[in-house]
Amino acid sequence: MNPVLKDIHNPEAISWWPLAPGWYGLIVLGLLLMIVILLLHRWWRKQHTIQSLMQLKLKTIRLSFEQDHNASKAIESMNKLIRQVSLANCSREKVASLSGDRWLAFLDSTLQSEQFSKGPGRLLVEEAFKKQINADLSPLFDLTALWLKKVINQKKAWREHAHV
Repeated sequence: MNPVLKDIHNPEAISWWPLAPGWYGLIVLGLLLMIVILLLHRWWRKQHTIQSLMQLKLKTIRLSFEQDHNASKAIESMNKLIRQVSLANCSREKVASLSGDRWLAFLDSTLQSEQFSKGPGRLLVEEAFKKQINADLSPLFDLTALWLKKVINQKKAWREHAHV
């Protein structure tokens, strides 16, 4: 063995720190993805909670009607609930002043049908201030539940279609 030659030395092991630039990009991308997922989850939960609360309020109105058989009070409560949701989802100027057939036309435009102006929804206007009401409110309860579900689920599209 030649004394002038030295042994071959292996290079030092590559350190894991500092990371290569690609890893930093991957970390940032992962954090952004987690933030987006968190925001979407919070948005979905909020929408689901709002819809559940509105449906619960409608069930409360129905149970109250089944106990006291006060149709006038039930119609007034449903109308109030629909108006509250409308005011929360659409501009106050567009909704607050509506009454009578214009109110029903507005509700028809949000549901994209004529169930309010030509169906059970007419009770909201025709029977609203009568003392004794002999009408079947079951279709009106169903229509209100359908309207609430559609409005809460399609808030953006609803705002665009809701014109008077």
